Order: sequence, then structure tokens, then C-alpha cells
Amino acid sequence: MPPGTSQQPHGLTDNLPISLPPSTVSLRAFELLLMWLYREGDVPSSLDDAITLLYLGDYLDVPELMKNMSHYITELPAHALRPARRIFFHRRFQFGSAAWLRDSFLEILRGSLCQLTVEDLADLGYPTVRELIKTFQPLDRHRTKIAIQPPPAVHEPDCHYPEECGAAWLQYWSTEIAPLLTASVNPMSGSDVLGNTC
Repeated sequence: MPPGTSQQPHGLTDNLPISLPPSTVSLRAFELLLMWLYREGDVPSSLDDAITLLYLGDYLDVPELMKNMSHYITELPAHALRPARRIFFHRRFQFGSAAWLRDSFLEILRGSLCQLTVEDLADLGYPTVRELIKTFQPLDRHRTKIAIQPPPAVHEPDCHYPEECGAAWLQYWSTEIAPLLTASVNPMSGSDVLGNTC
């Protein structure tokens, strides 16, 4: 710690203890730090513990702690952390591979803009959100176009009722496929729909 008025480093004696502001370092965070330092128990035992220690490692400038926590976080299954949060951590703490970052953006793009929470938008930041809006607009137009203009029905050579088959295809498309493309939550991509149905 920086020296106080006595010019002695904090923590050298009981009369001059290390002082961490409770507004910055909670009791729980400090307990986790001590457990990690003295290898007591399974630390971190949860994502929340790892995030707490990651921020504390950054605040106290403890590279080994940050390295351990970043490794813990990046090894978790993708669903453990929202994609916007993964992008935020990649930017803020420079961890995670390019593939980790790419997969996070792909996960966002496979959904819809309205799925992003206020917290997600804050994690992504205005410049990224602006680019995502520009990216989502043509994707949404493409999905809508496919929903209202299905590919033509392909008939078997021995089909004797092409008009009825064509009408059944249009009915199936409008009731089963179009809703998947225009869903406000997790709409299917045009390529997934066309790849699975055509």
C-alpha cells in the first residue's frame, strides 16, 4: 500500500494496518481474496466469486489473481455468461480468445436486438450497439422477405396434384416456418430455415 503520513508502508505494523475502503472492497471480496491467497477451500466456487476476485485483482493490481480468474471465466460453458458480458470482459480485461469473442457476437446476431437487456447494452457500449443495429436491419429484412416469399414447392415427378401440393406447401410455410423467421425472441436465420426445408 502507499505510505501514509508516517512514510511507512501500510500494513507494516498493527498500528498502521492496510486500509481498504469498504465502498470499493466489500467484506465478502476481502474474505475471498484471503481464501485465494492462503489456498483455503475451492476459490472461486462460482462465477460471481470469480467476477468479484477479477475486479479486486484489477483494483489491487494482482496479475496472478486476474490471470486465474480470467482462466476460470473463459473455461466456463458459454451459457454461463451472457454474450454481451463476455464481450465486455474481453475488452475490459483483455482476456478470452478471438474465437470466444467471435462466438459471443454470433450468439447475439442469432437472436434479435430486442433480446438485449439494458445491462447488455451498457456492456456493449454505444459504438458496438450502433453497429449491431446496422447489422440487424438487413438480417431482419432478409428474414421477413423469406417469411413472405417462400421458395417454390418442388414436386415429385409422379405428383398428380401439383396445385394442391403447392397450396399445402404455402400453408405449411405460413403456419410453421414464417413464425420461426419473424419471432421476436431467437428468430431462425434464413440460411438455417432454407437449409433445413429446401
